[in-house]
Amino acid sequence: MVLFHSPNLGNLGVRHGFGTRLGGVSAAPFASLNCGGRSSVGGTDSADLTRENRRRLLHACGMTGCEIVSPHQVHGAQVAICRGRWPEPPPQADAVITRDRDRALLVTVADCAPILVACPVTGGVAAIHAGWRGLVADAIGATIRQMQQMFGSSPSFLLAAIGPAIGLEAFEVGEEVATAFDEAGLADAVVRRPEWPRPHVDLFAAAARRLECAGVTGERLDGAPLCTASHAELFFSHRRDHGVTGRLAAVIATPAPGGGLGQSS
Repeated sequence: MVLFHSPNLGNLGVRHGFGTRLGGVSAAPFASLNCGGRSSVGGTDSADLTRENRRRLLHACGMTGCEIVSPHQVHGAQVAICRGRWPEPPPQADAVITRDRDRALLVTVADCAPILVACPVTGGVAAIHAGWRGLVADAIGATIRQMQQMFGSSPSFLLAAIGPAIGLEAFEVGEEVATAFDEAGLADAVVRRPEWPRPHVDLFAAAARRLECAGVTGERLDGAPLCTASHAELFFSHRRDHGVTGRLAAVIATPAPGGGLGQSS
């Protein structure tokens, strides 16, 4: 299994990980660590296999025994709050926050940007799924505002990490998407080059900008702009594989007892 980790979150003792497609049990086109997306135009993955893949991911991230908390993602800006029992079916949302120690917050992506957030003061953590629609709608800002409201987490103390997503070179968009970014205050993420017939969008830059506007800046933000579409050996990509693909997972939980994060309630 190959995972990516945030130095900032790791130094804080926060259990977390950005998964790749390696280390699971699913067969093609979901090979092998498919953590969601049981159906695609290429077939259907087994619920038992995706459940085993998630179990392996949690074990690798030090979350064995945690209950997985994953929203029904809808490419918006709704934020679900996990306190106690998680409902079934799960709420429609693109972010989830908690302070419960026995919860593993999980979002899935296959080109969209996953963002993990933690507060060292209040013990709050968050997992965010942000595609272009979620970035325009400001799912990131909505999540941080909910952490402030529910936990008292000040943005000035938050740490955040942006995981792998489709890169600038691969993410060609229509003019309507470019206009949506411009109108949302994310014009810097839209790039035009003479050799490109249409504009491209930098999701990593847009996510960083949203975090900055929400108050998470400088050394409290990390991540690397790894392109999911350009590395077929490591990542699932909806665009590259024309929808015949699995889903990557990003997962976060508060530290195990004795860790450095604030106590939960």
